[in-house]
Amino acid sequence: LTRALPGHPIDPSLRQSVRLSRDVRASDFEILAPPNRREVQAYVLPPRYFSRELGPITKSLPVRDGRVQRDLSRGITKYAIIERYGKGMSIGVSFWEIGFAEGAIAWTVNHDHHNLGVLGASDADMAVAANRCAAIEGGYVIVKDGKVLAELPLPVAGLMSDDDPSMVADTIRRLDAVARDLKPVAALAQHPTDQITFMNLTCDPWKYSLSDLGLFNLETRQKMPVVF
Repeated sequence: LTRALPGHPIDPSLRQSVRLSRDVRASDFEILAPPNRREVQAYVLPPRYFSRELGPITKSLPVRDGRVQRDLSRGITKYAIIERYGKGMSIGVSFWEIGFAEGAIAWTVNHDHHNLGVLGASDADMAVAANRCAAIEGGYVIVKDGKVLAELPLPVAGLMSDDDPSMVADTIRRLDAVARDLKPVAALAQHPTDQITFMNLTCDPWKYSLSDLGLFNLETRQKMPVVF
């Protein structure tokens, strides 16, 4: 900016837009296996997948104590979408091949629905990140081992800040640096805070995507099993 812009009061109705009915729990992200299984098949989406073919995204995952596990050695972790507008707090969870071998990230800039997204290497860190993101009225939060490493509040509809633009830009650069340290896949590593916002569009060009209601075939509008 070459000159200051006049500020205006923010309409109060644009604030407090992350309206969860309760705190998020680690158990919200558990994915149960069919009975008596030691291994399951799962649809595991990468960051950018344009094909209709299901074969390349069908992966085997281990089961422990009846719960399907991530495989961080192959970059397979969990990604969840949490309804954040006070309409029931539905939660969709599935496995994604996106890296992030450590910690968790929660954010509310999620095109095109802007629900609360959270991904992570542990369910516990995912819950901490999601709850903190709600507490700051939306934005970005990065957590590792239960501690917040970096955050950017976006209290205007969970999408924008009324803070100084230079400070916001500095914080975004800090978030990207911290996110890269969590070992995302190469497709997300250059600018993670931006790249993750487009991963689950529920429209073209994606053929499959995750919503707060679960994993869907976007062309047929049919819900898909997460594991089978």
